[in-house]
Amino acid sequence: MNNSVFYMTNITPQESSFNSGVWGTLEQRVRSWADSSDEFYVVTGCLISDNGTTVTSNGLDIAVPTHYYKALLRKKGGSYTACAYIYSHFNSNKSFSESDRISIDALENQTGIDFFPNLIGVLGETEAARIESTATAF
Repeated sequence: MNNSVFYMTNITPQESSFNSGVWGTLEQRVRSWADSSDEFYVVTGCLISDNGTTVTSNGLDIAVPTHYYKALLRKKGGSYTACAYIYSHFNSNKSFSESDRISIDALENQTGIDFFPNLIGVLGETEAARIESTATAF
Protein backbone atom coordinates (compact mmCIF):
# COMPACT_ATOMS: atom_id res chain seq x y z
CA MET A 1 0.00 0.00 0.00
CA ASN A 2 2.79 2.40 0.77
CA ASN A 3 3.86 2.38 -2.89
CA SER A 4 0.60 4.11 -3.83
CA VAL A 5 1.77 7.35 -2.16
CA PHE A 6 4.39 7.71 -4.89
CA TYR A 7 1.91 7.85 -7.79
CA MET A 8 2.02 11.09 -9.77
CA THR A 9 -1.68 11.55 -8.94
CA ASN A 10 -0.66 11.88 -5.29
CA ILE A 11 1.90 14.65 -5.81
CA THR A 12 1.37 18.41 -5.73
CA PRO A 13 3.80 21.31 -6.08
CA GLN A 14 4.71 22.61 -2.64
CA GLU A 15 6.82 25.55 -1.50
CA SER A 16 9.96 24.31 0.23
CA SER A 17 9.57 26.72 3.16
CA PHE A 18 5.97 25.54 3.67
CA ASN A 19 6.96 21.87 3.53
CA SER A 20 9.87 22.28 5.93
CA GLY A 21 7.92 24.67 8.15
CA VAL A 22 4.34 24.49 9.37
CA TRP A 23 3.41 21.50 7.18
CA GLY A 24 6.49 19.49 8.14
CA THR A 25 5.84 20.12 11.83
CA LEU A 26 2.21 19.02 11.44
CA GLU A 27 3.32 15.82 9.70
CA GLN A 28 5.72 15.07 12.58
CA ARG A 29 2.92 15.60 15.10
CA VAL A 30 0.59 13.34 13.12
CA ARG A 31 3.16 10.53 13.25
CA SER A 32 3.51 11.01 17.00
CA TRP A 33 -0.27 11.03 17.56
CA ALA A 34 -0.63 7.91 15.41
CA ASP A 35 2.03 6.11 17.46
CA SER A 36 0.06 6.75 20.65
CA SER A 37 -3.31 5.64 19.21
CA ASP A 38 -5.07 2.32 18.77
CA GLU A 39 -6.31 3.44 15.34
CA PHE A 40 -5.55 6.70 13.54
CA TYR A 41 -7.08 7.88 10.26
CA VAL A 42 -5.53 10.69 8.21
CA VAL A 43 -7.01 12.34 5.14
CA THR A 44 -4.67 14.81 3.45
CA GLY A 45 -5.57 17.06 0.57
CA CYS A 46 -5.34 20.48 -0.99
CA LEU A 47 -7.52 23.25 -2.34
CA ILE A 48 -6.93 24.76 -5.77
CA SER A 49 -8.23 28.09 -7.03
CA ASP A 50 -9.64 28.33 -10.56
CA ASN A 51 -7.51 31.42 -11.18
CA GLY A 52 -4.55 30.39 -9.04
CA THR A 53 -0.87 29.91 -9.69
CA THR A 54 0.40 27.24 -12.08
CA VAL A 55 3.80 25.77 -12.84
CA THR A 56 4.80 24.18 -16.12
CA SER A 57 6.39 20.74 -16.21
CA ASN A 58 7.00 18.73 -19.40
CA GLY A 59 4.76 21.12 -21.32
CA LEU A 60 1.85 20.72 -18.87
CA ASP A 61 0.43 23.48 -16.69
CA ILE A 62 0.02 22.17 -13.14
CA ALA A 63 -2.13 24.00 -10.60
CA VAL A 64 -0.39 25.02 -7.39
CA PRO A 65 -2.63 24.49 -4.32
CA THR A 66 -3.67 27.52 -2.29
CA HIS A 67 -4.21 25.49 0.90
CA TYR A 68 -3.33 22.10 2.35
CA TYR A 69 -5.37 20.25 4.97
CA LYS A 70 -5.44 17.16 7.15
CA ALA A 71 -8.58 15.60 8.67
CA LEU A 72 -7.66 13.39 11.64
CA LEU A 73 -9.70 10.75 13.47
CA ARG A 74 -8.28 8.93 16.48
CA LYS A 75 -9.45 5.88 18.36
CA LYS A 76 -7.84 5.29 21.73
CA GLY A 77 -9.33 2.93 24.28
CA GLY A 78 -12.97 2.88 23.27
CA SER A 79 -13.16 6.60 22.48
CA TYR A 80 -12.99 8.51 19.22
CA THR A 81 -11.74 12.09 18.86
CA ALA A 82 -11.17 14.20 15.77
CA CYS A 83 -9.84 17.49 14.49
CA ALA A 84 -8.52 19.07 11.32
CA TYR A 85 -5.87 21.54 10.23
CA ILE A 86 -5.83 23.74 7.15
CA TYR A 87 -3.00 26.07 6.17
CA SER A 88 -2.48 28.59 3.42
CA HIS A 89 0.24 27.30 1.15
CA PHE A 90 1.62 30.79 0.68
CA ASN A 91 1.81 31.70 4.37
CA SER A 92 5.09 29.85 4.85
CA ASN A 93 6.25 31.91 7.82
CA LYS A 94 3.48 30.60 10.07
CA SER A 95 4.56 28.28 12.89
CA PHE A 96 2.53 25.21 13.78
CA SER A 97 0.29 25.51 16.83
CA GLU A 98 -2.13 22.93 18.14
CA SER A 99 -4.55 25.82 18.66
CA ASP A 100 -4.84 26.02 14.83
CA ARG A 101 -7.03 22.92 14.92
CA ILE A 102 -10.60 23.16 13.67
CA SER A 103 -13.48 20.71 13.71
CA ILE A 104 -14.04 18.16 10.98
CA ASP A 105 -17.36 19.91 10.29
CA ALA A 106 -15.55 23.22 9.72
CA LEU A 107 -13.16 21.59 7.24
CA GLU A 108 -16.07 19.82 5.51
CA ASN A 109 -17.78 23.21 5.10
CA GLN A 110 -14.65 24.62 3.41
CA THR A 111 -14.01 21.64 1.12
CA GLY A 112 -17.44 20.13 0.47
CA ILE A 113 -16.05 16.69 1.37
CA ASP A 114 -17.52 14.25 3.94
CA PHE A 115 -14.29 12.93 5.44
CA PHE A 116 -15.49 10.11 7.69
CA PRO A 117 -18.83 8.94 6.26
CA ASN A 118 -18.68 5.55 7.98
CA LEU A 119 -18.46 7.07 11.46
CA ILE A 120 -22.27 7.23 11.74
CA GLY A 121 -22.52 3.47 11.18
CA VAL A 122 -19.90 2.81 13.85
CA LEU A 123 -21.03 5.27 16.54
CA GLY A 124 -24.53 6.39 15.63
CA GLU A 125 -25.63 9.74 14.28
CA THR A 126 -25.57 11.71 17.54
CA GLU A 127 -22.10 10.61 18.67
CA ALA A 128 -20.61 10.95 15.18
CA ALA A 129 -22.01 14.48 14.92
CA ARG A 130 -20.55 15.39 18.33
CA ILE A 131 -17.09 14.10 17.39
CA GLU A 132 -17.07 15.85 13.99
CA SER A 133 -18.24 19.16 15.47
CA THR A 134 -15.60 19.25 18.24
CA ALA A 135 -11.93 20.09 17.51
CA THR A 136 -10.36 17.86 20.15
CA ALA A 137 -6.65 17.99 20.93
CA PHE A 138 -4.78 14.70 20.89
